[in-house]
Parts: sequence; C-alpha cells; structure tokens
Amino acid sequence: MSRAQERWDALLAAQFDKAYAYISPAGRLSLPLDVFRSRISSASWRGAKVTRAVCEPEVCDVTLQLDVNVLPNLPYTQTINEKWILDGGKWWFVYRG
Repeated sequence: MSRAQERWDALLAAQFDKAYAYISPAGRLSLPLDVFRSRISSASWRGAKVTRAVCEPEVCDVTLQLDVNVLPNLPYTQTINEKWILDGGKWWFVYRG
C-alpha cells in the first residue's frame, strides 16, 4: 500500500505536517496537529518498509518492518501493524494514539 509507505517516509523525514495529513478525517478531529507533533517528535526511527497489506473493500491491515534505535548504539527492527480505512474514495491511516 503506497500511502502507508508515503506516510512513513514523511515521518522519517520529520515532515510531521505531511504525515499528519494521512490520518483519517475523524482521527484528525480528535487529535490536533500540535498534540500529534508532541507525541512523535522524540521518536528514534531509522527506517520503515511496508512488507504486506491485506485488504478488504474498505479496510486494510498493513504490516511494516520498523527500524529504531533503542539506545544510541543499539538498533532494533520490529514488526508493526497498522489499520487503514477507505473513506471518500481515499485510504486513511487509523491513528490509535
């Protein structure tokens, strides 16, 4: 799913406004941009790659490999799952806070 990768590319580039725009419209109503920025600004991501997307007509479960720094010299790769929904003809990330 290209939008999931685009969102992570924006996060990795510290383009938080751009990444925020991928959150579903309903999610953005309950999560102001400044709160979103404060929650993610200290993240230590090094890389992200979408590895799988299992989609139904209006919902996608996306799996990613996320590379992070647990400590300054301790890289770690973890698998994370995201939910995306189709709304208004466009796919949106479901932010779970």
